[in-house]
Amino acid sequence: MSTTTMQHEPSSARSQRESSSRPSVSADSLATSGFPAVSGSTLRWSAYLATSWTWCIGMFLPVLLMRDLGVWAFVVFAVPNVLGAALMGRVLSRIDAQSIQTFHRPAVIAFSAITIAFQAFFLVWAAQWAGLPLVWLGVLAVVLPVCFGVLDTRQTRTEHTPGWTPLIVWGLSLVVIVQGVLVGAWSGPSSTSSLGSAAFSIDLLPLLMVCLLGFACSPYLDATFLRTRASLGQPAAGRTFALGLGFMFTLMILGTLWYAPAVLGPAMGQRVASLSVLVLIALHIVPQLLMTISMHRACARDTNSRRQTPGFVPIAVAVGALCGVLCAVAADQAMFRGLLASEAMYRVFMGFYGLVAPAYVLTCLRPGSGYQHVRPSTLQLSVFAAAVILALPFYFLGFVDRQWAYLVPGVVIVLVAAISIPAAPITRRALA
Repeated sequence: MSTTTMQHEPSSARSQRESSSRPSVSADSLATSGFPAVSGSTLRWSAYLATSWTWCIGMFLPVLLMRDLGVWAFVVFAVPNVLGAALMGRVLSRIDAQSIQTFHRPAVIAFSAITIAFQAFFLVWAAQWAGLPLVWLGVLAVVLPVCFGVLDTRQTRTEHTPGWTPLIVWGLSLVVIVQGVLVGAWSGPSSTSSLGSAAFSIDLLPLLMVCLLGFACSPYLDATFLRTRASLGQPAAGRTFALGLGFMFTLMILGTLWYAPAVLGPAMGQRVASLSVLVLIALHIVPQLLMTISMHRACARDTNSRRQTPGFVPIAVAVGALCGVLCAVAADQAMFRGLLASEAMYRVFMGFYGLVAPAYVLTCLRPGSGYQHVRPSTLQLSVFAAAVILALPFYFLGFVDRQWAYLVPGVVIVLVAAISIPAAPITRRALA
């Protein structure tokens, strides 16, 4: 096209032509990424988000934190959790979410793999609460991977809009929590004094730093969140994230506040108080864990359908279940100031969401910077690895050994690594 023709070309046509020729994320690549740009029922999408985010962190971590640091630990945990997850729907655009799945696929798949393993581990640990013999825990560790291996052989793809199953699971949990309150199965917040002091502890400040960092960053690698955001436009996405996480998920973790005293004893090696309490706990925890595994399995297959690692899901389930069995074998071995092996392993898993995922998001993905549209560079991956290696000892001392002050330098290392990454040049928004 000549210079004269370009001068008389309408600006809108010129903008459209330049946009179509710009070497950025193509429509075809996004169409094959498994995230069709369709709107679904707000209620079903909201239940999908709430159920996918209600897993063994929201259902149990507040119990341990309140035992260690008092009732205020629940607030320090819950507020960053809800806000960080809900705001993800506002921060990311639809194309941002699709680009993350395309260019940061290994990190998203790794997040799903760790999450699936974590749920399987916690499921075996929860089976210990019921006094299940070690041999049956071993059977469970074999049956779980086999079942998900069979499911993984089915050539199915994620539906464009979630079905009603997440809403049913969420509703079942809500009914169970309310029923527990009505029949007096839960002791309720009035007895959380048995978990710790009601006074605000200075140790809560380092914990707050980690919660802010982890819950502000981890949602950007969650495949179920990315699927939801990539499938909905605004304002539907904003409403869905607000309803699903600001309301429906909040009800679930408030339920944790109610039943916390009832599950702390069994988690510490004691038997559940009664059969009715055991049944209620199982009806809440087990469907949520299985639903989370199923959702991440579906997203992993859908977003990686052409290059999926064989046995990806059953291997993750097997690793998590095996960790649970090994911890059951060492159940009588206390470590690090009285922590049982299962609780120590639980805290090690938590390190992924408090350290590894945030470090990757801040150094390699950086939502809103343009880096979400390109693959991480060697420099970014090197800084990410260095940050994790340097911060890991501080996180271990702070979260596993419960010397909370050590969390501060760990968080500072991650933040310094983040600001050391240069701003993304506009040319880096192009396909690598």
